[in-house]
Amino acid sequence: MKELIEAALFCKNLELSITAIKENKESVRHWKKYQHSIISDYEINCLFSDQQAFGIAVICGLVSKNLEVIDIDEKNDPRQCLFRKFIASIEGYNPALLSRLVIATTRNAGYHLFYRCNEIGNNLVLARRSSTKEELAVNPDQKVRVLIETRGEGGYVIIHPTPGYRFIQHSLADIPVIPPDDRRRLLKIATSFNRYKETQLVKPKSSVYHAPEISPFNDYNARGDIIALLERHGWTVVKTTELKTYFRRPGNTDHETSGDFHHELGLFSVTSTSTDFIPFTGYRPYAVFAILECNGNFKLAAKRLLKAGYGIPYKKSF
Repeated sequence: MKELIEAALFCKNLELSITAIKENKESVRHWKKYQHSIISDYEINCLFSDQQAFGIAVICGLVSKNLEVIDIDEKNDPRQCLFRKFIASIEGYNPALLSRLVIATTRNAGYHLFYRCNEIGNNLVLARRSSTKEELAVNPDQKVRVLIETRGEGGYVIIHPTPGYRFIQHSLADIPVIPPDDRRRLLKIATSFNRYKETQLVKPKSSVYHAPEISPFNDYNARGDIIALLERHGWTVVKTTELKTYFRRPGNTDHETSGDFHHELGLFSVTSTSTDFIPFTGYRPYAVFAILECNGNFKLAAKRLLKAGYGIPYKKSF
């Protein structure tokens, strides 16, 4: 505990906002308030004295003086050379820039590159790949693997002295401020490693909708069992409250939850970047059906829902 408290106070002196995390990487307590204000010394002592406190995370974004981190997930690279190639590309662009970046390793064979910039964004997925046949045989519903992403506004990264994390180039005291042009080049280099083709959503023509009250989509929104649908595709119910049902995504993940279904709003959203859904986007039940059952083809989804008894068939055949 003492080591974590000392590290937290050190980060605070560097104008970095922090929170304590559990062994599963989840924050010990609600951390959203620390996106807007840095924790006090008193709160540090209370938070990091909690018996669940396993490590420390730095909160990115404006609160930490425009901190942004590039997260390289080497374990998802079959050849285990993603980091080496990424670093080589940065060196080819600007060796001086590479030498200034703060670099750390993570407990899951990953790397974090730290910098500050006047121009940063929210968390961004920069490079992904499709799961291999062998991976799909083990986890058939985890169709995509994230290779590189950023942690910016609304995100955090775990740091030393959390077990398994260490700095291999510079320390938090050396985080550079880089110009926007250099940041854009770093992101461009990262996206060059993308090997995943986004699912093209096929929207139905207007003839699919005869009237709202008999639409198969609206009927499925009203009567469809989205929880059973998600479970059928490998999503696990973690807990249910009066307002929401929380899920963990298919495949291996350290996070307790990966998304939730809001009962009153009728919307499903995810926080994970390792699914077919766009993070922090609300999906109606029929859209979840279309993506999971029909690979994003909404016209095909309308046909299948009609066949399953949702809505009323139209005079015009499909």
